[in-house]
Amino acid sequence: MKKFFLISLMALTCGVMANAQRVSLSVNGLGVSLAGDMQFELQAPASLSLGTLNINAVVNDPLLVDAASSREVTLQTGLNSSIDLTDKLANVFGFDGTQMVVSVKADGASQAFLYDFAPSANGIVATPTDAAAAAWALALSQVAKGANEFGEDSYLKIAAGSYLQLGGKRLQFAAINMMKGNWGMESLRKDLNNAASMVSPNGDADVLFIAKGSEFAIGGRVATAKENVTMTLENNATFEGDLQDLKDAMGVSAENVIKAFVDLSNDFIGYIDDAEVNYLTINIGEQPLQPEEAEAPVTGEWISIRSGLQEGYVYTVCLPYAVKNYRGGIFFRINNKNGSNLELISVSELAAGVPYIFKPNSGSNEVEGFVVDNTFAPAALSSNGLIGTFENIKIAAYSADNQYYIFKNDGIVRSGNPCFIAANRAYIDMNAISEEPVVANAPGRVRMTIGANDAPTAIDEIAAETVEGTKKMMIDGQLIIVRDGVMYNAQGAVVK
Repeated sequence: MKKFFLISLMALTCGVMANAQRVSLSVNGLGVSLAGDMQFELQAPASLSLGTLNINAVVNDPLLVDAASSREVTLQTGLNSSIDLTDKLANVFGFDGTQMVVSVKADGASQAFLYDFAPSANGIVATPTDAAAAAWALALSQVAKGANEFGEDSYLKIAAGSYLQLGGKRLQFAAINMMKGNWGMESLRKDLNNAASMVSPNGDADVLFIAKGSEFAIGGRVATAKENVTMTLENNATFEGDLQDLKDAMGVSAENVIKAFVDLSNDFIGYIDDAEVNYLTINIGEQPLQPEEAEAPVTGEWISIRSGLQEGYVYTVCLPYAVKNYRGGIFFRINNKNGSNLELISVSELAAGVPYIFKPNSGSNEVEGFVVDNTFAPAALSSNGLIGTFENIKIAAYSADNQYYIFKNDGIVRSGNPCFIAANRAYIDMNAISEEPVVANAPGRVRMTIGANDAPTAIDEIAAETVEGTKKMMIDGQLIIVRDGVMYNAQGAVVK
Protein backbone atom coordinates (compact mmCIF):
# COMPACT_ATOMS: atom_id res chain seq x y z
CA MET A 1 0.00 0.00 0.00
CA LYS A 2 1.73 3.09 -1.23
CA LYS A 3 -0.22 5.64 0.66
CA PHE A 4 0.65 4.16 4.04
CA PHE A 5 0.93 7.41 5.93
CA LEU A 6 -2.46 8.83 4.87
CA ILE A 7 -4.22 5.54 5.50
CA SER A 8 -2.56 5.33 8.91
CA LEU A 9 -3.74 8.86 9.65
CA MET A 10 -7.31 7.88 8.91
CA ALA A 11 -6.97 4.84 11.15
CA LEU A 12 -5.46 6.81 14.01
CA THR A 13 -7.92 9.67 13.68
CA CYS A 14 -10.95 7.44 13.55
CA GLY A 15 -9.78 5.28 16.42
CA VAL A 16 -11.89 2.41 15.13
CA MET A 17 -10.13 1.57 11.83
CA ALA A 18 -8.42 -1.60 11.87
CA ASN A 19 -8.08 -13.29 16.82
CA ALA A 20 -8.07 -12.95 13.10
CA GLN A 21 -7.43 -9.45 11.87
CA ARG A 22 -10.35 -7.71 10.21
CA VAL A 23 -8.12 -4.88 8.97
CA SER A 24 -4.37 -4.42 9.35
CA LEU A 25 -1.67 -2.23 7.87
CA SER A 26 2.04 -2.36 8.69
CA VAL A 27 5.14 -0.56 7.43
CA ASN A 28 8.49 -1.89 8.70
CA GLY A 29 6.88 -2.93 11.97
CA LEU A 30 4.83 0.25 12.43
CA GLY A 31 1.23 -0.86 12.14
CA VAL A 32 -2.40 -0.55 13.06
CA SER A 33 -4.93 -3.38 13.23
CA LEU A 34 -8.52 -4.13 14.11
CA ALA A 35 -9.08 -7.63 15.47
CA GLY A 36 -12.11 -9.84 15.13
CA ASP A 37 -13.35 -8.74 18.54
CA MET A 38 -13.01 -5.07 17.45
CA GLN A 39 -9.88 -4.55 19.55
CA PHE A 40 -7.79 -1.77 18.02
CA GLU A 41 -4.00 -1.85 18.32
CA LEU A 42 -1.09 0.37 17.33
CA GLN A 43 2.45 -1.07 17.37
CA ALA A 44 5.63 0.97 16.88
CA PRO A 45 9.24 -0.26 16.48
CA ALA A 46 12.17 1.59 18.00
CA SER A 47 13.15 3.02 14.61
CA LEU A 48 11.77 3.25 11.08
CA SER A 49 14.10 2.91 8.10
CA LEU A 50 13.05 5.11 5.22
CA GLY A 51 15.21 3.43 2.57
CA THR A 52 13.25 0.22 2.03
CA LEU A 53 9.58 0.13 3.01
CA ASN A 54 8.03 -3.29 3.46
CA ILE A 55 4.31 -2.54 3.34
CA ASN A 56 1.71 -5.19 4.16
CA ALA A 57 -2.04 -4.58 4.16
CA VAL A 58 -4.79 -7.11 4.86
CA VAL A 59 -8.56 -6.72 4.76
CA ASN A 60 -10.43 -9.78 5.98
CA ASP A 61 -13.73 -8.18 6.94
CA PRO A 62 -16.87 -9.37 5.09
CA LEU A 63 -18.58 -6.08 5.90
CA LEU A 64 -15.86 -4.14 4.06
CA VAL A 65 -14.98 -6.45 1.16
CA ASP A 66 -16.79 -9.46 -0.24
CA ALA A 67 -13.59 -11.49 -0.42
CA ALA A 68 -10.49 -11.32 1.77
CA SER A 69 -7.73 -9.27 0.16
CA SER A 70 -4.12 -8.54 0.93
CA ARG A 71 -1.23 -6.68 -0.63
CA GLU A 72 2.51 -6.76 0.02
CA VAL A 73 4.80 -4.13 -1.47
CA THR A 74 8.55 -3.60 -1.09
CA LEU A 75 9.46 -0.06 -2.02
CA GLN A 76 12.93 1.33 -2.55
CA THR A 77 12.47 5.01 -1.76
CA GLY A 78 15.95 6.37 -2.42
CA LEU A 79 15.93 7.93 1.05
CA ASN A 80 19.05 7.17 3.06
CA SER A 81 17.85 7.83 6.58
CA SER A 82 15.80 6.45 9.44
CA ILE A 83 13.59 7.87 12.19
CA ASP A 84 14.09 7.18 15.89
CA LEU A 85 10.49 6.42 16.82
CA THR A 86 11.15 6.20 20.55
CA ASP A 87 11.79 9.92 20.28
CA LYS A 88 9.42 10.88 17.47
CA LEU A 89 6.57 8.77 18.88
CA ALA A 90 7.30 9.48 22.53
CA ASN A 91 3.58 9.74 23.26
CA VAL A 92 3.09 6.17 22.05
CA PHE A 93 5.93 4.74 24.15
CA GLY A 94 4.84 6.85 27.12
CA PHE A 95 1.10 6.33 26.74
CA ASP A 96 -0.78 6.39 30.07
CA GLY A 97 -4.31 5.42 29.09
CA THR A 98 -7.67 7.06 28.51
CA GLN A 99 -11.18 6.29 27.28
CA MET A 100 -13.18 7.09 24.18
CA VAL A 101 -16.93 7.08 23.61
CA VAL A 102 -17.61 6.26 19.96
CA SER A 103 -21.04 7.07 18.55
CA VAL A 104 -21.95 6.03 15.00
CA LYS A 105 -24.94 7.65 13.31
CA ALA A 106 -26.06 6.33 9.92
CA ASP A 107 -29.18 5.40 7.99
CA GLY A 108 -31.48 6.99 10.57
CA ALA A 109 -30.00 4.92 13.39
CA SER A 110 -27.24 5.25 15.97
CA GLN A 111 -25.01 2.94 17.98
CA ALA A 112 -22.52 3.88 20.70
CA PHE A 113 -19.80 1.97 22.52
CA LEU A 114 -16.82 2.55 24.79
CA TYR A 115 -13.11 2.04 24.07
CA ASP A 116 -10.62 1.62 26.94
CA PHE A 117 -7.21 2.80 25.64
CA ALA A 118 -4.19 1.39 27.48
CA PRO A 119 -0.44 1.04 26.86
CA SER A 120 0.88 -2.23 25.45
CA ALA A 121 4.36 -3.48 24.56
CA ASN A 122 5.70 -0.74 22.25
CA GLY A 123 2.23 0.47 21.46
CA ILE A 124 -1.38 1.16 22.37
CA VAL A 125 -4.31 -1.22 22.65
CA ALA A 126 -7.99 -0.21 22.75
CA THR A 127 -10.50 -2.72 24.13
CA PRO A 128 -14.17 -2.07 23.32
CA THR A 129 -17.51 -2.93 24.88
CA ASP A 130 -19.68 -5.52 23.19
CA ALA A 131 -21.66 -2.89 21.25
CA ALA A 132 -18.60 -2.09 19.09
CA ALA A 133 -19.46 -4.83 16.59
CA ALA A 134 -22.92 -3.37 16.00
CA ALA A 135 -21.47 0.13 15.57
CA TRP A 136 -18.92 -1.16 13.07
CA ALA A 137 -21.67 -2.97 11.16
CA LEU A 138 -23.81 0.16 11.09
CA ALA A 139 -20.94 2.26 9.73
CA LEU A 140 -19.98 -0.27 7.06
CA SER A 141 -23.58 -0.61 5.92
CA GLN A 142 -22.85 2.68 4.12
CA VAL A 143 -19.89 1.24 2.19
CA ALA A 144 -20.30 -0.26 -1.30
CA LYS A 145 -18.17 -3.35 -1.97
CA GLY A 146 -16.94 -4.31 -5.42
CA ALA A 147 -14.18 -5.52 -7.69
CA ASN A 148 -11.14 -3.35 -8.34
CA GLU A 149 -11.22 -2.34 -12.02
CA PHE A 150 -7.45 -1.91 -11.91
CA GLY A 151 -6.83 -5.54 -10.94
CA GLU A 152 -4.49 -6.28 -8.08
CA ASP A 153 -3.21 -2.73 -7.66
CA SER A 154 -4.02 -0.92 -4.43
CA TYR A 155 -4.86 2.73 -4.13
CA LEU A 156 -6.57 5.46 -2.17
CA LYS A 157 -8.93 7.84 -3.95
CA ILE A 158 -9.87 10.98 -2.02
CA ALA A 159 -13.03 12.64 -3.33
CA ALA A 160 -13.04 16.42 -3.75
CA GLY A 161 -13.96 18.32 -0.60
CA SER A 162 -12.47 15.82 1.85
CA TYR A 163 -10.53 17.51 4.63
CA LEU A 164 -8.69 17.16 7.92
CA GLN A 165 -9.23 19.82 10.60
CA LEU A 166 -6.93 19.78 13.64
CA GLY A 167 -5.93 22.40 16.15
CA GLY A 168 -7.96 25.15 14.54
CA LYS A 169 -6.49 24.61 11.04
CA ARG A 170 -8.00 22.85 8.07
CA LEU A 171 -6.25 20.96 5.24
CA GLN A 172 -8.66 20.40 2.36
CA PHE A 173 -8.20 18.20 -0.70
CA ALA A 174 -9.23 18.48 -4.30
CA ALA A 175 -9.95 15.16 -6.01
CA ILE A 176 -6.80 13.02 -5.90
CA ASN A 177 -6.26 9.45 -7.05
CA MET A 178 -3.07 8.11 -5.49
CA MET A 179 -2.82 4.81 -7.25
CA LYS A 180 -1.46 2.22 -9.68
CA GLY A 181 1.42 2.13 -12.07
CA ASN A 182 4.95 3.38 -11.68
CA TRP A 183 5.31 5.87 -8.92
CA GLY A 184 7.74 7.21 -6.39
CA MET A 185 7.61 8.91 -3.04
CA GLU A 186 8.58 12.18 -4.63
CA SER A 187 5.80 12.07 -7.25
CA LEU A 188 3.31 11.16 -4.54
CA ARG A 189 4.48 14.12 -2.48
CA LYS A 190 3.97 16.44 -5.44
CA ASP A 191 0.48 15.07 -6.11
CA LEU A 192 -0.47 15.65 -2.48
CA ASN A 193 0.95 19.14 -2.48
CA ASN A 194 -1.01 20.08 -5.60
CA ALA A 195 -4.28 18.64 -4.27
CA ALA A 196 -4.08 20.00 -0.70
CA SER A 197 -4.67 23.55 0.46
CA MET A 198 -5.03 25.29 3.81
CA VAL A 199 -8.46 26.92 4.15
CA SER A 200 -10.37 28.65 6.93
CA PRO A 201 -11.68 26.12 9.47
CA ASN A 202 -15.37 25.60 10.12
CA GLY A 203 -15.60 25.95 13.91
CA ASP A 204 -12.94 24.71 16.33
CA ALA A 205 -13.76 20.98 16.50
CA ASP A 206 -11.25 18.40 15.25
CA VAL A 207 -12.79 16.73 12.20
CA LEU A 208 -11.90 14.20 9.51
CA PHE A 209 -14.33 14.56 6.59
CA ILE A 210 -14.34 11.88 3.89
CA ALA A 211 -16.44 12.96 0.92
CA LYS A 212 -18.89 10.62 -0.76
CA GLY A 213 -17.24 8.61 -3.54
CA SER A 214 -13.87 8.18 -1.80
CA GLU A 215 -12.39 4.73 -2.43
CA PHE A 216 -10.04 2.34 -0.70
CA ALA A 217 -8.71 -0.50 -2.86
CA ILE A 218 -6.57 -3.41 -1.77
CA GLY A 219 -5.68 -6.23 -4.10
CA GLY A 220 -8.66 -7.07 -6.27
CA ARG A 221 -11.32 -5.50 -4.04
CA VAL A 222 -12.48 -1.92 -3.53
CA ALA A 223 -14.70 -0.24 -0.92
CA THR A 224 -16.48 3.02 -1.77
CA ALA A 225 -18.12 5.51 0.61
CA LYS A 226 -21.77 5.80 -0.41
CA GLU A 227 -22.30 8.86 1.82
CA ASN A 228 -20.24 11.66 3.31
CA VAL A 229 -18.48 10.59 6.51
CA THR A 230 -17.87 13.18 9.24
CA MET A 231 -15.72 12.10 12.21
CA THR A 232 -15.71 14.66 15.02
CA LEU A 233 -13.42 14.30 18.04
CA GLU A 234 -14.00 16.35 21.19
CA ASN A 235 -12.38 16.30 24.61
CA ASN A 236 -11.02 18.60 27.30
CA ALA A 237 -7.38 18.53 26.14
CA THR A 238 -5.43 20.94 23.93
CA PHE A 239 -4.00 19.80 20.60
CA GLU A 240 -0.35 20.87 20.40
CA GLY A 241 0.38 19.93 16.77
CA ASP A 242 0.36 22.20 13.73
CA LEU A 243 -1.32 20.98 10.56
CA GLN A 244 0.49 23.73 8.65
CA ASP A 245 3.78 21.87 9.22
CA LEU A 246 2.45 18.89 7.25
CA LYS A 247 1.31 21.11 4.40
CA ASP A 248 4.66 22.91 4.32
CA ALA A 249 6.48 19.56 4.20
CA MET A 250 4.48 18.59 1.11
CA GLY A 251 6.19 21.41 -0.72
CA VAL A 252 9.72 20.32 0.26
CA SER A 253 10.45 16.58 0.04
CA ALA A 254 8.99 13.14 0.61
CA GLU A 255 11.27 12.63 3.60
CA ASN A 256 9.97 15.83 5.17
CA VAL A 257 6.38 14.67 4.59
CA ILE A 258 7.01 11.38 6.39
CA LYS A 259 8.71 13.07 9.33
CA ALA A 260 6.03 15.77 9.58
CA PHE A 261 3.33 13.12 9.55
CA VAL A 262 5.07 11.17 12.33
CA ASP A 263 5.32 14.38 14.39
CA LEU A 264 1.63 15.14 13.82
CA SER A 265 0.65 11.57 14.76
CA ASN A 266 2.68 11.83 17.97
CA ASP A 267 0.96 15.10 18.89
CA PHE A 268 -2.43 13.58 18.10
CA ILE A 269 -1.80 10.54 20.30
CA GLY A 270 -0.74 12.83 23.13
CA TYR A 271 -3.91 14.85 22.60
CA ILE A 272 -6.01 11.72 23.08
CA ASP A 273 -3.94 10.50 26.05
CA ASP A 274 -4.14 13.86 27.86
CA ALA A 275 -7.94 13.91 27.75
CA GLU A 276 -10.09 12.73 30.63
CA VAL A 277 -12.54 11.25 28.11
CA ASN A 278 -12.60 11.46 24.30
CA TYR A 279 -15.86 11.65 22.36
CA LEU A 280 -15.75 10.51 18.74
CA THR A 281 -18.94 10.97 16.72
CA ILE A 282 -19.06 9.36 13.28
CA ASN A 283 -21.96 10.81 11.30
CA ILE A 284 -22.56 9.17 7.92
CA GLY A 285 -24.81 11.03 5.51
CA GLU A 286 -27.35 13.65 6.48
CA GLN A 287 -29.90 11.49 8.25
CA PRO A 288 -30.41 12.54 11.87
CA LEU A 289 -32.35 10.17 14.07
CA GLN A 290 -35.91 11.47 14.39
CA PRO A 291 -38.38 10.14 16.98
CA GLU A 292 -41.25 10.08 14.51
CA GLU A 293 -39.33 7.47 12.49
CA ALA A 294 -39.60 4.97 15.33
CA GLU A 295 -42.18 2.22 15.05
CA ALA A 296 -45.15 2.96 17.31
CA PRO A 297 -46.14 0.27 19.83
CA VAL A 298 -49.59 -1.33 19.70
CA THR A 299 -52.22 0.45 21.81
CA GLY A 300 -53.72 -1.71 24.55
CA GLU A 301 -50.69 -3.96 25.01
CA TRP A 302 -47.93 -4.31 27.58
CA ILE A 303 -44.48 -3.42 26.28
CA SER A 304 -40.95 -3.50 27.70
CA ILE A 305 -39.85 0.03 28.64
CA ARG A 306 -36.32 -0.82 29.85
CA SER A 307 -34.57 -4.14 30.42
CA GLY A 308 -31.16 -5.26 31.68
CA LEU A 309 -31.62 -3.24 34.88
CA GLN A 310 -29.69 -3.63 38.13
CA GLU A 311 -31.29 -3.72 41.55
CA GLY A 312 -30.74 -0.58 43.63
CA TYR A 313 -29.87 1.62 40.63
CA VAL A 314 -31.88 4.59 39.40
CA TYR A 315 -32.60 5.17 35.71
CA THR A 316 -34.34 7.67 33.46
CA VAL A 317 -36.75 7.34 30.58
CA CYS A 318 -38.50 9.71 28.19
CA LEU A 319 -41.05 7.89 26.04
CA PRO A 320 -42.62 9.51 22.96
CA TYR A 321 -45.97 7.83 23.73
CA ALA A 322 -48.25 7.54 26.79
CA VAL A 323 -48.26 4.66 29.31
CA LYS A 324 -51.15 4.33 31.75
CA ASN A 325 -49.92 1.57 34.08
CA TYR A 326 -46.53 0.02 34.68
CA ARG A 327 -44.95 -2.89 36.51
CA GLY A 328 -41.49 -4.08 37.55
CA GLY A 329 -40.45 -0.81 39.19
CA ILE A 330 -41.65 2.55 40.42
CA PHE A 331 -41.51 5.82 38.47
CA PHE A 332 -40.94 9.28 39.90
CA ARG A 333 -40.88 12.94 39.00
CA ILE A 334 -38.73 15.54 40.76
CA ASN A 335 -40.69 17.24 43.54
CA ASN A 336 -38.07 19.67 44.88
CA LYS A 337 -34.39 20.05 45.77
CA ASN A 338 -32.53 20.58 49.02
CA GLY A 339 -29.04 21.71 48.09
CA SER A 340 -27.90 19.04 45.64
CA ASN A 341 -30.26 16.39 47.01
CA LEU A 342 -33.51 15.70 45.24
CA GLU A 343 -36.85 14.62 46.63
CA LEU A 344 -38.77 12.44 44.20
CA ILE A 345 -42.47 11.67 44.26
CA SER A 346 -44.06 8.69 42.55
CA VAL A 347 -46.43 8.85 39.56
CA SER A 348 -49.01 6.32 38.42
CA GLU A 349 -48.75 6.88 34.66
CA LEU A 350 -46.30 8.25 32.10
CA ALA A 351 -47.25 11.08 29.76
CA ALA A 352 -45.89 11.22 26.21
CA GLY A 353 -42.64 13.20 25.94
CA VAL A 354 -42.29 13.77 29.71
CA PRO A 355 -39.08 12.50 31.37
CA TYR A 356 -39.21 10.36 34.51
CA ILE A 357 -36.85 8.71 36.99
CA PHE A 358 -37.44 5.11 37.97
CA LYS A 359 -36.05 2.39 40.16
CA PRO A 360 -36.61 -1.32 39.45
CA ASN A 361 -38.25 -3.48 42.08
CA SER A 362 -36.20 -5.98 44.03
CA GLY A 363 -35.50 -8.99 41.82
CA SER A 364 -36.71 -7.24 38.66
CA ASN A 365 -34.40 -6.44 35.74
CA GLU A 366 -37.16 -5.05 33.49
CA VAL A 367 -39.98 -2.52 33.68
CA GLU A 368 -43.06 -2.75 31.46
CA GLY A 369 -45.88 -0.37 30.61
CA PHE A 370 -49.42 -0.56 29.27
CA VAL A 371 -49.75 1.65 26.19
CA VAL A 372 -52.93 3.74 26.06
CA ASP A 373 -52.05 6.11 23.21
CA ASN A 374 -49.33 5.43 20.63
CA THR A 375 -49.43 8.94 19.16
CA PHE A 376 -45.90 10.30 19.30
CA ALA A 377 -45.22 13.55 21.12
CA PRO A 378 -43.74 16.19 18.78
CA ALA A 379 -40.80 16.87 21.11
CA ALA A 380 -39.23 15.76 24.37
CA LEU A 381 -40.15 17.96 27.34
CA SER A 382 -38.70 19.16 30.64
CA SER A 383 -40.23 18.60 34.07
CA ASN A 384 -38.97 20.65 37.03
CA GLY A 385 -35.33 20.49 35.91
CA LEU A 386 -35.44 16.97 34.50
CA ILE A 387 -34.74 17.38 30.77
CA GLY A 388 -35.75 14.63 28.36
CA THR A 389 -34.42 13.81 24.91
CA PHE A 390 -35.56 11.71 21.96
CA GLU A 391 -32.08 11.74 20.38
CA ASN A 392 -28.48 11.09 21.36
CA ILE A 393 -27.25 14.47 22.60
CA LYS A 394 -24.18 16.04 24.15
CA ILE A 395 -24.54 18.12 27.28
CA ALA A 396 -21.97 20.61 28.55
CA ALA A 397 -19.66 19.95 31.47
CA TYR A 398 -20.83 21.04 34.92
CA SER A 399 -20.20 24.70 35.75
CA ALA A 400 -21.72 27.41 37.93
CA ASP A 401 -23.96 28.44 35.02
CA ASN A 402 -24.68 24.92 33.79
CA GLN A 403 -25.31 22.78 36.84
CA TYR A 404 -25.93 19.61 34.85
CA TYR A 405 -26.10 16.17 36.46
CA ILE A 406 -26.54 12.71 35.01
CA PHE A 407 -27.63 9.51 36.75
CA LYS A 408 -25.16 7.03 38.15
CA ASN A 409 -26.00 3.90 40.14
CA ASP A 410 -28.09 5.05 43.13
CA GLY A 411 -27.61 8.83 42.75
CA ILE A 412 -26.59 11.64 40.46
CA VAL A 413 -23.16 12.97 39.46
CA ARG A 414 -21.93 16.10 37.77
CA SER A 415 -21.68 16.12 33.99
CA GLY A 416 -18.21 15.40 32.62
CA ASN A 417 -16.26 17.07 29.82
CA PRO A 418 -18.74 16.79 28.16
CA CYS A 419 -21.28 13.93 28.53
CA PHE A 420 -23.36 12.14 25.95
CA ILE A 421 -26.92 11.14 26.80
CA ALA A 422 -28.64 8.36 24.88
CA ALA A 423 -32.01 8.83 23.20
CA ASN A 424 -35.13 8.39 25.34
CA ARG A 425 -33.23 9.33 28.50
CA ALA A 426 -32.96 12.47 30.65
CA TYR A 427 -30.52 14.60 32.60
CA ILE A 428 -30.83 17.25 35.32
CA ASP A 429 -30.44 21.02 35.24
CA MET A 430 -30.11 21.72 38.96
CA ASN A 431 -30.64 25.46 38.43
CA ALA A 432 -34.12 24.78 37.04
CA ILE A 433 -35.42 22.72 39.98
CA SER A 434 -37.79 24.32 42.45
CA GLU A 435 -36.83 24.42 46.12
CA GLU A 436 -40.51 24.36 47.06
CA PRO A 437 -42.39 21.05 46.67
CA VAL A 438 -44.47 20.80 43.52
CA VAL A 439 -46.76 18.42 45.41
CA ALA A 440 -47.07 19.32 49.10
CA ASN A 441 -49.46 16.60 50.26
CA ALA A 442 -49.76 13.34 48.40
CA PRO A 443 -51.33 10.51 50.41
CA GLY A 444 -50.46 7.11 49.01
CA ARG A 445 -47.52 8.36 46.94
CA VAL A 446 -44.02 7.07 47.44
CA ARG A 447 -41.28 9.59 48.19
CA MET A 448 -37.58 8.96 47.67
CA THR A 449 -34.46 11.10 48.08
CA ILE A 450 -31.40 10.74 45.90
CA GLY A 451 -28.14 12.51 46.67
CA ALA A 452 -25.45 14.00 44.49
CA ASN A 453 -21.85 12.97 44.26
CA ASP A 454 -20.23 16.28 43.35
CA ALA A 455 -17.11 14.70 41.90
CA PRO A 456 -16.87 15.00 38.11
CA THR A 457 -17.97 11.90 36.25
CA ALA A 458 -15.70 9.41 34.60
CA ILE A 459 -16.93 7.44 31.62
CA ASP A 460 -16.95 4.11 33.46
CA GLU A 461 -19.35 5.68 35.91
CA ILE A 462 -21.79 6.89 33.28
CA ALA A 463 -21.50 4.13 30.73
CA ALA A 464 -24.58 2.23 31.92
CA GLU A 465 -26.82 5.22 31.41
CA THR A 466 -25.28 7.06 28.47
CA VAL A 467 -23.26 4.72 26.30
CA GLU A 468 -26.05 2.80 24.69
CA GLY A 469 -27.04 2.48 21.05
CA THR A 470 -30.49 3.61 20.03
CA LYS A 471 -32.40 2.86 16.86
CA LYS A 472 -35.10 4.38 14.79
CA MET A 473 -37.25 1.31 15.41
CA MET A 474 -38.86 0.75 18.79
CA ILE A 475 -40.14 -2.81 19.24
CA ASP A 476 -41.72 -3.85 22.52
CA GLY A 477 -40.15 -0.79 24.09
CA GLN A 478 -36.64 -1.75 22.94
CA LEU A 479 -34.60 0.49 20.66
CA ILE A 480 -33.39 -1.63 17.77
CA ILE A 481 -30.64 -1.39 15.13
CA VAL A 482 -31.73 -2.74 11.77
CA ARG A 483 -29.07 -3.58 9.18
CA ASP A 484 -29.56 -5.74 6.10
CA GLY A 485 -32.77 -7.10 7.60
CA VAL A 486 -31.04 -8.21 10.82
CA MET A 487 -32.09 -6.63 14.11
CA TYR A 488 -29.58 -5.89 16.88
CA ASN A 489 -30.27 -4.68 20.40
CA ALA A 490 -28.34 -1.86 22.10
CA GLN A 491 -25.61 -4.29 23.20
CA GLY A 492 -25.00 -5.49 19.64
CA ALA A 493 -26.65 -8.90 20.08
CA VAL A 494 -28.90 -10.26 17.35
CA VAL A 495 -32.59 -10.02 18.26
CA LYS A 496 -34.45 -13.17 17.27
